[in-house]
Amino acid sequence: LKVTDYCRALLVVKDFPTLLALLELARDSFGPLIKRVKLATLKKSHKSMTGGYRDCKINLELKNHICEIQVHLWPMWVVCGVDGFRHYRHCQEYSTDDFHDPFDALDGLDRKAVAELIVMAEEAVADMPLDYLEWYHEKFILDYFAEIGLFMKHNLLVWA
Repeated sequence: LKVTDYCRALLVVKDFPTLLALLELARDSFGPLIKRVKLATLKKSHKSMTGGYRDCKINLELKNHICEIQVHLWPMWVVCGVDGFRHYRHCQEYSTDDFHDPFDALDGLDRKAVAELIVMAEEAVADMPLDYLEWYHEKFILDYFAEIGLFMKHNLLVWA
């Protein structure tokens, strides 16, 4: 399928059964107009795209135009949101998927850059002191883990 002119729409579904129901509905409603359904990045046997980006694509032909409907699963959408594709492009541009340990990306940074990262990490957790942290504060838990990892990577064990 060579796409020469297209428009996009985006849907977010709650889970795989809902995605399958949506695909059945699309087949029953638009069968002859559907040119391709691409699920490759959602299959367990296929590697996710750079940066973990995954979605389902439905391509329809309407009045000689190819329209793409991107369908995202809610758990992935919560992580990526609208900026997911931008994150994917940045991961491609900076080859971040080449690291086995994400903290390897910090190798070679000068002291000023490390200091700026530490300030940013401290600002990220400033609104949630550890004494008030609860199990459902996932964002802050991840931010604390990132901050501790930053301290440990740069041998600032007293702060970790």
